[in-house]
Amino acid sequence: MLKLPPWMRSRPFIFSALVVLSLLLTIAISSLYRASNTLHLALLAPTSGSYQNTGQEMVRATQMYLDDINNNGGLKGKRFQLQVFDDRGDVEVGKQQAQTIADDSKFALVLGSYLSSVSIQAGQIYQAAGLPAITATAGAEDVTETNDVYFRTVTSSRERGILMANYVKQVLKQDRVSFVFDGKDPYSRSVTTAFKNTFQGLGGLVSYEGQVNYQSPQVDEQINVVLKDLSQKPPEEVGTILLMTLDVVKFIVEMKRQGLSYPIFGDETLNSQDFRNVIAQYPEEIAQPGYFVDGIYTVSSLNYDIAGEATQEFRDRYREKYRQEPTWVGPSSYNAAKMAVEALSRAGVSGNPRLIEQEREEVLAELYQMRDTDSAVEGLDHLLYFNDNRNVQGAIGVGLFENQQLVSAPEQIQVITQLQEVLDL
Repeated sequence: MLKLPPWMRSRPFIFSALVVLSLLLTIAISSLYRASNTLHLALLAPTSGSYQNTGQEMVRATQMYLDDINNNGGLKGKRFQLQVFDDRGDVEVGKQQAQTIADDSKFALVLGSYLSSVSIQAGQIYQAAGLPAITATAGAEDVTETNDVYFRTVTSSRERGILMANYVKQVLKQDRVSFVFDGKDPYSRSVTTAFKNTFQGLGGLVSYEGQVNYQSPQVDEQINVVLKDLSQKPPEEVGTILLMTLDVVKFIVEMKRQGLSYPIFGDETLNSQDFRNVIAQYPEEIAQPGYFVDGIYTVSSLNYDIAGEATQEFRDRYREKYRQEPTWVGPSSYNAAKMAVEALSRAGVSGNPRLIEQEREEVLAELYQMRDTDSAVEGLDHLLYFNDNRNVQGAIGVGLFENQQLVSAPEQIQVITQLQEVLDL
């Protein structure tokens, strides 16, 4: 048996040891429950790979808002720190990153991702962890409608498909359309289905449906098969092409180089940094800006030539800071960050990892409370609040390429899909 020296058995020593031990325990316990001076926000985005330019725009716009908050004293003295997780535009990588985010007790809310396919799979992980998520870009219905922790600051794919069908039939006066879409991509499927149902309901005819899967090793062959099919039809039978595949550049370039000319209506993939950068590198586009894209219509959440003052100010700040023109992704990401910070503020998030389960629940409850103009967040140009499907209801515009630049189409329409939209006017 070990014998302690006499001096260690003395009462003064034992008393001093107990005092020190008590102090150490007090410090340890208080550190566990002490609120952090930093609030962490996660962002899942494709900062490398095919969509890296769009991912970088998401990061930059989000950081711009957090800088605005931090430079004005933070949130009740707490500063925000953004942590970016790269999903590379890949579903499997996105799932791995989402699990890392969900397992980290620093995060009471996550932003992103860009693609609907990634967001849907990541959302299942967030839902299991009770982690609220806000996407600024992913439009597929299933992102929010099948997941009660996911919110969206843009209109859904269904609403876009409905508007596009009305525009083609009522404004462009086209009675026939041909679909080129990606049957394996949830966003492409959703927009195409909504367009088809609406267009046929208006008396229109779908002449052709061809699929191009951007992840397929045979994507080039698929594009050529579709173009061959179309070339064998009279132009009046082809009508307007609804282009809903992520490989829009390859399709547009190959169509033009084969001497084919059809009216095209695409989605916001045509209004992304990645599309702009890639299409501009082709020699035909360099020699004649707009060679491939002029005359193409696209649905657009934002057209800067008719945007409001706050959005124009954002655009000027973004260009000055990053020496680059923002797309619709920047303002949408900025608005998503505003809603995230407001939800964290209303929930009184402390940043204490020990309280993360409770604080995630409180943040989720606050997001659910943002349901009308009284509880809305002031966005760049309009109030931000969620409808029954947890989407922010905003105007959708139509853009037209002229001289390689996307401008507002001469005619704009708005399709009312919910009575509440009328009541809120």
